[in-house]
Amino acid sequence: MGWGRGNRVIDEAAEESGRDPRSIRWLLNIGVLEGQSSRWAEQLLPMALEHGVSTFISMGDDPVAMQRLADEVAPELRSRVASVRG
Repeated sequence: MGWGRGNRVIDEAAEESGRDPRSIRWLLNIGVLEGQSSRWAEQLLPMALEHGVSTFISMGDDPVAMQRLADEVAPELRSRVASVRG
């Protein structure tokens, strides 16, 4: 099932149960960080804007990669999302 269809199914289920679909928290597991942090922010931006992902989870146990996600990628991604949303 693709993102669009999956999101619609969950949104419909939320509505049927009386819950606002916008209150659903979307999480996404991401792989190992490679390349520049700005590139990762660029790649994750559509997931946040188009699919509503609000939490990105770093798969693996590399403390350097997790710290980089927290210190570099997440702040840049938040800034880009805020810039687009105004």
